[in-house]
Amino acid sequence: MARLHIYSHNEPQTDLHIVADPAALRALAAALTSVAHNPYSFERVKLHTSDGHEYTAMIVSGVSEEEWQTIPPAYANSTVPVISTLEDYHSIKKELNAANSTV
Repeated sequence: MARLHIYSHNEPQTDLHIVADPAALRALAAALTSVAHNPYSFERVKLHTSDGHEYTAMIVSGVSEEEWQTIPPAYANSTVPVISTLEDYHSIKKELNAANSTV
């Protein structure tokens, strides 16, 4: 089980903390490397919290300059920013889930 927690900074000039086991760090490193070499891409990594709950980390490089200008800093907003790459992914995933549920 790859366990990773990210404790975000909640105001400017404070630290972000990543606490993880080696398996989670390797999975995250592989995803980061892949996205770094493939502009306008994203990767998903299945991870777990310390109490065993699974979640997916989305690593995105497909962000336009226009989107960068409108994304609030992480400490200013706790919601996921609107990024077209993620919006497209979620839309396709929703359509696939709907199609699979009618089969």
